[in-house]
Amino acid sequence: GELWQLGGAARPQVRVLLQGHCAQAAGAGAGGHGARSELWALAAHPQLASTFVTAGDDCTVRVWDAERRAMVCMRRVRSPGLCADFSADGGLLAVGCADGTALLLEPDSLTELPGAPAAPHAGAVCAVRFSPDSARIAVGYADGLVEVHPAFGGEGVVSRGPVRLLGAHASAVRSLDWSRDSELLQSCCDGMVLAWWDVENGGERVLDAEQVSDVEWATWTAPVGWPVVGILPQLSDGTDVNAAARSASHELLATADDFGKVNLFSYPCSLPGSACRAGVGHAGYASAVAWTADDQRVISLGGADMTVMQWRVGRAGPGMRGRAFDNQRG
Repeated sequence: GELWQLGGAARPQVRVLLQGHCAQAAGAGAGGHGARSELWALAAHPQLASTFVTAGDDCTVRVWDAERRAMVCMRRVRSPGLCADFSADGGLLAVGCADGTALLLEPDSLTELPGAPAAPHAGAVCAVRFSPDSARIAVGYADGLVEVHPAFGGEGVVSRGPVRLLGAHASAVRSLDWSRDSELLQSCCDGMVLAWWDVENGGERVLDAEQVSDVEWATWTAPVGWPVVGILPQLSDGTDVNAAARSASHELLATADDFGKVNLFSYPCSLPGSACRAGVGHAGYASAVAWTADDQRVISLGGADMTVMQWRVGRAGPGMRGRAFDNQRG
């Protein structure tokens, strides 16, 4: 995953031009992944507009600087990383792994911290999400289970162990979103089932959708739901949309799909077949998207090509020929 420059006859010099995630050698997989080489985990720092983190099947977690288009630091971990999230203040980073563990890291140095948010589980960790008050963290697994754990030193929350939402989904959890008041949790699975949980009442499931119709969600990453009805292509069952992310301004929504496209929609987009601006750059499916803290860039990952790309977001106008964003390869 690196490009080096070698030169100089009298004094040979070695210079690293490019760094990135790399493919695994055959039989080098961890967590039951074999030689699979994909890139899925992405999280943007909530305070620092140029900082984001990725993790992949090469068992590395990497911090990037979007402005410099360069890797800042890297840490090797025990198992492939499948998902990641920052706490609201950016002081903690959680990474969910294929071996069923969730790591807690210090974002600047990627030093592993004690007090992992989840004990080892039989299924891979497919989604992690800190609550807006940073007092709790939700963890979703490949077997459909969702756990809510007291976070590390959160004020006003008594540590009672995990709130386990048993039988939450029949398939792998693909996204988690908290309400802005940190009381409700929304989860979505690969079966495109959206569920809501009252965490304040021990994880009781909310069965009436009308009860959450006016809830203000801190994030929106689910590919289904009223605000994102229009993101699905015609005749789609929803599984070809791999990721969604709403901007901090609540004005735009970015998606990544199986066709290698990064799509930009107005938010909400509640009409079927809503118009979008599409950017093409990944060879194969795009696996993840995230907005930088200032909403000026969208970061996207290529699942199979293992590329990290950033897209500059701008308003369509005569100088842009109608394009909503430009690709910046990093």
